[in-house]
Amino acid sequence: MKLRVIKGSNPGELLAMDGDTFTIGREEDNQFVIPEAGVSRHHCRFSRIDGDWLVEDLHSVNGVLVNGVKVDGGMMVKVGDEITVFSHQFRLEDDAATPEAKPVFTAVSNDVVNSAFPEAESPVVEAGPESGKKISNGLMLKLIALLVLLCAIGVVVVVFLRKADGGKASEVERSVGVTEENLIDEKELSSLKPSESVAPPVEEVKIVEEKKAEADEKSAEEPAKVDEVKAGADVEPEPEGEVPAAVTQPALVSAPNLLVVRSVPSDAEVLLDGEAVGATPLVLKDLKEGRHTLELSSRGYEKMTRQLQIPEREYDKTYKLVLKPGTIEIVTRPAAAEVWLGRKLLGTTPLLLENFAAGNYEFTLASGGCEKVVVPLTLTEAKGEHIEKDLPSILGSLKLQTTPASCKIFVDGAYMGTSVVSSDNAHISEPFLVENLNPGWAYLKVLHSSGKYDASLIQIKKGEMLSTQVAIWLPTHRLTKVTGEAQEVMLLKEGENGDVVVTREYQKPEQVFKPQISKLEKLEDSDIAEYVRQRAETKRPGESGPSTKSQYSLTAADFASQAKRQEFVPMYGRKMISLTGQVTGKMKDRYGAVILNYTTAIRCYMVPGFSTADLEEVDKLIEAKRNVSIRGLCEGIRDNTIIMSNCICISEPD
Repeated sequence: MKLRVIKGSNPGELLAMDGDTFTIGREEDNQFVIPEAGVSRHHCRFSRIDGDWLVEDLHSVNGVLVNGVKVDGGMMVKVGDEITVFSHQFRLEDDAATPEAKPVFTAVSNDVVNSAFPEAESPVVEAGPESGKKISNGLMLKLIALLVLLCAIGVVVVVFLRKADGGKASEVERSVGVTEENLIDEKELSSLKPSESVAPPVEEVKIVEEKKAEADEKSAEEPAKVDEVKAGADVEPEPEGEVPAAVTQPALVSAPNLLVVRSVPSDAEVLLDGEAVGATPLVLKDLKEGRHTLELSSRGYEKMTRQLQIPEREYDKTYKLVLKPGTIEIVTRPAAAEVWLGRKLLGTTPLLLENFAAGNYEFTLASGGCEKVVVPLTLTEAKGEHIEKDLPSILGSLKLQTTPASCKIFVDGAYMGTSVVSSDNAHISEPFLVENLNPGWAYLKVLHSSGKYDASLIQIKKGEMLSTQVAIWLPTHRLTKVTGEAQEVMLLKEGENGDVVVTREYQKPEQVFKPQISKLEKLEDSDIAEYVRQRAETKRPGESGPSTKSQYSLTAADFASQAKRQEFVPMYGRKMISLTGQVTGKMKDRYGAVILNYTTAIRCYMVPGFSTADLEEVDKLIEAKRNVSIRGLCEGIRDNTIIMSNCICISEPD
């Protein structure tokens, strides 16, 4: 079975449902992912049951529709049904798609007869004494074939007229030669009841050919051909080879005696006619026709009893159980939250509390990383109560993509994991998710295996997810131009005509046309590591070893004196710098960001949301002509001024 996308992303795409289940949702572990906010993490599931398919709504927020009808728990689907999941619409199709039923014929032409009965087609002959006889024989065969087709249509019409008139024979029956022996018995016809839950608006029937004459050995060896047609529509038989000796008859098809039992809550014990048969959700197959007693029971809930008639019109049902009086059920998202009544811990969610007296209660729900929620409740003697709460998170999360992939990720010095290559683009990584981070400013470091890294300050907000991308410049190719100039570059894009877009370290992307290129060689990992090692060996005055530090602590005067060095950007660019010195100026830009100046050589942009208390403290230090210490990210040099970003105050100098 397959799903065809008829609305949404990639219309016309065919989705193969090869296994026993097929899920749709927002999470990556679904077989089909719809990355939209209106789609739940696990929205719906298709399940194969004895060759048929069942679609289930997995408690989604926006629900699932089948042919415009909302699914309540689950619903059986068939080929041609249209399933709607938020903005996407799918159609269920068979593995071997068959053309839709064609319109009823209004006339039969000689071409149709010739194609159906090739042996009846008149041969092309030259004019002669016998030609008139041959043409007359061919015309005669065509007329016989046409008469047989008309008889077949008449028999089908008579059968359905007999059903509508209660079995009374009419003159039409006698005119086409229909007898009591070749019609379905009235009692047998009334016992064949199609399942209304699976049947489309027009009942499906099967036309089965009767056996041909035993004298025809060729026809006896071939299997009977089965064609599906719609009830009430005219039927155009498509015989192959010789005309069959018997006229085909329609027979109604009944659904299997199947029952799908679900309950809210799930895992309820199910008894059928007093015998335990399992727990919900449950599929019962091959049930005997007739009346049955179905019982559902679950701890803390009233027992439910229902009388069923098999086959059921709606054989996929969800039963909602009712809490017993004095019972309280508490469910939270996330689960495993502690439930307190005053100073007494009652347990963790999901929790079922029984035998509570009527009265007023106040429950406190607490979970690590979430705000406490207080729930007042009035319990009556008439019924139980259900509490369902979302606990707001006090933590934040980070979603990060790295360029290139396979980079180690650190937050405040703690290793969080390694990014993996995206399945869609080999140059970037799949989104890397870091959850349960404390709100506030954090130090993010992304480290490549070559030793090169990127570091920055990020702000984690309570209950929110920060999405960001980090790109580390690394040479991927060696580009040699026709002039003989060779450069290590990062390849960003390669055109079909041979043009490329590349970037060099600390340079803007540039386009190089094919006539300018002599050779473009891909660098091995060892070549990249060697390049990074050589670049890291740049030394600062007074240092004896390579400059491989990720953070520096300098006075503002010393840092400003380094600006004229050629190696300044490779040494300090995109690194965390701690500065101490007297602030000579304070201002705000047009966006309201606070800027501190250490003389005219260093400009520090403070983090967004720089607090009023911090600003007042800086004003006091400036007025007292005392040093101000900050830490931020060195962005490079602009207009002979060192630019620092995401700066924060760290402490007062000694």
